[in-house]
Amino acid sequence: MRTSITRVQIAFLFALVLFGWVCPATGLSGSPIVHLADYDSELRRPDGRVDIEAMVTRLKDLGVTTYYWLIWHAPTDWDDLKLFLPRAAEAGIEVWVYLVPPSESPPKFGTRYSEPFRLDYERWAEEIAKLSLEHPNLTAWVIDDFYANHAFFTPAYLGRMQERAKRVNPRLALLPLMYFREIRAQFADQYREVIDGVVVAYLQDREEIEWTWAILND
Repeated sequence: MRTSITRVQIAFLFALVLFGWVCPATGLSGSPIVHLADYDSELRRPDGRVDIEAMVTRLKDLGVTTYYWLIWHAPTDWDDLKLFLPRAAEAGIEVWVYLVPPSESPPKFGTRYSEPFRLDYERWAEEIAKLSLEHPNLTAWVIDDFYANHAFFTPAYLGRMQERAKRVNPRLALLPLMYFREIRAQFADQYREVIDGVVVAYLQDREEIEWTWAILND
């Protein structure tokens, strides 16, 4: 998934379909939540670092209440996240960490990893959880193109990831990115014990939302 924060329009309209996780922003559980957010194409300074103040200003101008912080474009993205979180909190912006999967990392694709922990998602789970304790507006983390990588992200592996994260912060949510065509009963049966919910992309209408909700919560 790719988009641009430079557009005047808000970039994403997600239906967040949950397995009983309570959304910190709304306190809701047990029903679909319409979720407005933006991510990617960070505003950067000439030195390549994220322009934190410009980012916060633009997100406020767009009315974004949750920003998905993609860790992929620069080795300094993790460090810049730590600078962004307190400013985002002051602006009332919730933050979700967004990682790329093995299919978007070497040796399968390109030259860039999510740095600094690369493909060690168990370590990512623990470190994101630690950071979320320091910054309560960091409430979730997302893995892109999750189902395309499900041979890597087995239920057993996610169980280990979650064990390390929940041991630090039980409220931190793991919400893999899925596409509507990938939502099937078999997925729900296999993964409902090891994830907190799903970010479902590109639902077209109420019928697709209700069908997806039924699959994930029946």
